[in-house]
Amino acid sequence: MRNPRNPRNFRIRMGVYPVEDLTTGSCQASPRRDVANSGQRFRRPAWDDRFRRPSDEDLLCALTPLARVAFAFARESLTDQFGAQESLSWMGVPWQWCYRYDRNAGKPVAYLVPAPARPLLALPLSAHALAERAVGSLTRRPQDAIAAGTRVGEVIWLSWEVSSRNAVDEALALLPAEVVLNPARKSETARLSRAPVGASGRSGR
Repeated sequence: MRNPRNPRNFRIRMGVYPVEDLTTGSCQASPRRDVANSGQRFRRPAWDDRFRRPSDEDLLCALTPLARVAFAFARESLTDQFGAQESLSWMGVPWQWCYRYDRNAGKPVAYLVPAPARPLLALPLSAHALAERAVGSLTRRPQDAIAAGTRVGEVIWLSWEVSSRNAVDEALALLPAEVVLNPARKSETARLSRAPVGASGRSGR
């Protein structure tokens, strides 16, 4: 149970949420939009508010510190390594506001969902391509994701929790080789994913 005397809980009840400066690690208070509800008022989280386009800071600040690092790593990998174009779109329930990554005339490569409780990476993969992979040679996490995937026509949707940079690397390794724009960058991101993380959230040297 939350302690009502805790200053953080008081700020949450008053609708003031921290917004983190991702470069310095500091947070500033950011008010959310008021929404009427049965005579009472509450603050709708930025990720859940379809009527207000959120900033990156609004979305990322709601994640845990470890998830923020992994989420930023996933965004950088998808744009730099795979050359995908990032766009922020309202997708409705259950993804709400999410980042879409497109290549080849608007064909989506991946989606990143900054859900505060459980940020996700979603991959629409070819069922034929997955059938040709040696699934048994994969680690446990990719095998579980494939087993739990949802098939829609010839596409299998895999859902991946963005919990660490290693998890992101394992997920993106399932993308077909022809999608990779910069193999050298792929090797570099893999190396960084194994490096220790300092207090600033950046890889240690």
